[in-house]
Amino acid sequence: FTGALEGTWPRELSAAILHNLIIENGVGSIMSEVREWTFDPDSAVRRLVTESFRPRGVMLAHIAELKQDPSPLHGLLQPLLDDESDYVRKAVANLSQDSAQVILFLNMDEPGKGKNRRQSRYHLWHGTIATDAVKHVSKTIHFVEKSRQPKEEGVYRMMVSVNGRLIKERSFVFNR
Repeated sequence: FTGALEGTWPRELSAAILHNLIIENGVGSIMSEVREWTFDPDSAVRRLVTESFRPRGVMLAHIAELKQDPSPLHGLLQPLLDDESDYVRKAVANLSQDSAQVILFLNMDEPGKGKNRRQSRYHLWHGTIATDAVKHVSKTIHFVEKSRQPKEEGVYRMMVSVNGRLIKERSFVFNR
């Protein structure tokens, strides 16, 4: 099985079979087996790898592992970004669009009444961005009194997460 089968349907069937193997056996185990295929002289084989790892495959089951964390794809796709074949570059672009879904949250852990803590979650942004792009998000969240001071004394913790992964945490102490 090389994926270099002639004709449209066999190629699509090869991608579907490899896609299902990824779902059944996990991204890591299959990726290590096919990584060298990204250097194959046949563009059909290089495209097969790209199409098989699409997290949100067209008419295929989604690969939940890659929807949650598409970062393993970076190393696999890096050699194909400047591929000589337009056929392969378009497949990489499609895959990049599939994996660029971003959900940004701000989680607040703040003092409440008495010894209780108050947990708040703010949905800051949801959308798609290009893999190498930077998105600036600005949102006003009112967690202070009209005096512009926090409501309660104590330690305030802010945690920013992208797609469920903590990327930044900051704490500050407020005393009246």
